[in-house]
Amino acid sequence: MREMSMTSYKTYVNSSISEDQNSSKTPNVVVCIGEELPTVDLIKHTRFVAEALGGSVVLVQALVPTFSDKTPHDPVEWEIRKREAKSTLTDLSNSAGGTSGVIKTALLEGSIVDQICAYVSHRPQDITAVFRKPAAPGWQAGDSARSVIESDIGSVLMIPMELETSKAKPYKRIIVTLDGSSRAETAIPKAIRLAKAQNAEIILCHVTPALKTGGIRQTSGELKILNEKIASNDRRVGEEYLSRLKSKMMDCGLQVSTCVSGNGDVRRGLLKLTEEQHADIIVIASHGESGHPDVPFGDTANYVMSRSPIPVLMVRQPSRSSRNHVYTDVKSKGVRLATTAMQ
Repeated sequence: MREMSMTSYKTYVNSSISEDQNSSKTPNVVVCIGEELPTVDLIKHTRFVAEALGGSVVLVQALVPTFSDKTPHDPVEWEIRKREAKSTLTDLSNSAGGTSGVIKTALLEGSIVDQICAYVSHRPQDITAVFRKPAAPGWQAGDSARSVIESDIGSVLMIPMELETSKAKPYKRIIVTLDGSSRAETAIPKAIRLAKAQNAEIILCHVTPALKTGGIRQTSGELKILNEKIASNDRRVGEEYLSRLKSKMMDCGLQVSTCVSGNGDVRRGLLKLTEEQHADIIVIASHGESGHPDVPFGDTANYVMSRSPIPVLMVRQPSRSSRNHVYTDVKSKGVRLATTAMQ
């Protein structure tokens, strides 16, 4: 695994702290409000992240028109719906601490998925917050939150709605999952800002993957010994890698610890470590060493987001695919506002 010089790493850490000083690049947390309103405690989780990154929380709700070509449009009924939705958003904003100006609201018209994606596309640095409904196992089929995440619109803050039974508190222990790749390390800057803002400890975690020996399992003694040696070596390399990161991050004034597991199943191993470490939030990159950039997120990120009992901040890098195609110059009306977009 590669090693970064002390000088360059300090620059890296310091840049992650000051990267959002330019307000045009400051990430806001855009909260998707569906038919089921989140509790005030759930909204507070979005505040923790937004305030740490220097941005604001924006509560966004999309109203779907009930009229069609066969159903006449009732402007009075539509205006009543807009006012009621606007009032509900304002009340939720004020209850969650929006009187200080930290929480804003936006009311849009149309499909929640389409409108959220159009809204965030103008600010790719923003983080989209979604609330995961209880499901066994994983995501509920047809959940709009799932559709928003799969739209590849940027980083995502997933908050399980089960957290509504417990009072939201500032984060004290932040799990960062790493596999030694540069792509996985893209999660570190966001974790650093969270830790700095809330005086939290960063826990660098690595789970050594299971060794694959081919389609037909071999049971010879020699192969078993070889597998044990490889597993031991992988664990040692992982510990050394995290130790180097820990040393350099602590030199920059951060509270850091490390945790390596030889679980073999990376996905389940990460959730087990999260429980054992009593973590408050997981920060994970959308793709790791084995991830494919042509999919919204890798298997590990997908598994963690769909099953984690605590919030997950999935950091996604902007797509590098070329956007030059036959429809490049075609302009869209984009977001349709049902009322004043921001207040």
